[in-house]
Amino acid sequence: MPLSSRLGAVLMLCASLLPASSFAADCHAFETETVTLTGTIYPDTFPGAPSFEDLTTGDHAEVGYYLAVPEPLCMTANDEFEVSDDQRLDYLQLILDQKGYDTLRPYLMAEGKITLKGTITGAISGHHHTPLLLQDVEFVSGTPAAPVDCDVLAENASLDPLLPNPLPGKIIGEERLYFHTAPNESCGKSSAYIVPGDVVTVTNMHSFGWAEVSYTNKKGQAFSGWVRQGQVIINGE
Repeated sequence: MPLSSRLGAVLMLCASLLPASSFAADCHAFETETVTLTGTIYPDTFPGAPSFEDLTTGDHAEVGYYLAVPEPLCMTANDEFEVSDDQRLDYLQLILDQKGYDTLRPYLMAEGKITLKGTITGAISGHHHTPLLLQDVEFVSGTPAAPVDCDVLAENASLDPLLPNPLPGKIIGEERLYFHTAPNESCGKSSAYIVPGDVVTVTNMHSFGWAEVSYTNKKGQAFSGWVRQGQVIINGE
């Protein structure tokens, strides 16, 4: 038998003698194991109720924070959760309360510079938009993101529109929505605002949770800019 064949046979024999847990050493358990993950946090937007299908047909925009890690995670299936190779396992929805959002906001899009602890659970409802979610999130360490270049952000958003044509929209919620010059809270907040019930024209969307809208008030004054998409219903009642 050639040396390479004999070596292959020996390796296969050794592998067969190893306990199954040796192969799962780098895999994580659902909900019972605290994990520490380092990556980049992104704001992202997915369609919510009522249909959980399409933001442009009346579904509410659900904006949340998501952690992108360098490599897909290995998870050990159990009676409640399992994942497959064709699912995206390097992008985790973060389950946060308002304090959690406030804590992590300065670290949005700081490339690979934040470390979090928590337990991993699986998607069980339409409000869960990734196969894996990180819950009981604790901030470990991080470097805040660099200041946003609002001019570049606005230009990039206009060059890569998510809406091919303008669509009607309606403002919901309980808060005033102030116009911004780019899809970011730090960019050019105007004194002009719209309120729940106002009808607008939606000209663009940004995956970070913003919609570009135009509005004409009863005096015929026209305003336009970026507003938080969570309070905008597009093409729906």
